[in-house]
Amino acid sequence: MDRTREFDVERPRLTRMAAGILHDHGEAEDIVQQAWLRLNSTDADIDNLPAWLTTVTSRLCLDRLRARIPAAAEM
Repeated sequence: MDRTREFDVERPRLTRMAAGILHDHGEAEDIVQQAWLRLNSTDADIDNLPAWLTTVTSRLCLDRLRARIPAAAEM
């Protein structure tokens, strides 16, 4: 299975995961799109694409949450 097809299979799961972390479906879709862009830009040999996508997506979510902290502290 090529990466595009495998990503399409994983996309709903990744979106649910990101929405659960971020509590925002729109942001979750943005994060999953960023994961897709990272996948497209890598030439790395990925043995387990679902695990790679899970890791990338969760790290992007954590980065997004960290970015919220200073904004919340200013209020």
